[in-house]
Amino acid sequence: MATIVLVMTTPNPNGAEDLATYQKLAGPVVARHGGEIMYRGRRADSLAGAGAFAMSLAIRFPDEAAARAWHADPDYQAAIAHRNKAFTAFEAHLINE
Repeated sequence: MATIVLVMTTPNPNGAEDLATYQKLAGPVVARHGGEIMYRGRRADSLAGAGAFAMSLAIRFPDEAAARAWHADPDYQAAIAHRNKAFTAFEAHLINE
């Protein structure tokens, strides 16, 4: 059963350099674990809820084990310091299809 990692973020206006570094480091790790970016976009409006996040991203992995392996991968863990500077808010959730 495929697993989606649903990511909701708010970029840090001062974090462009860290965002570029994070994307450069994280992208290959996603691919290495069989992940595929399904969509990436900015929030247009909220139908329900506070609408606290500005952007979202969905990454499909072959299964939950692959998604967890991606997140635990030492190369991804090294990218998290840049992620934390690139975003003022960041959440990632596992959704099993």
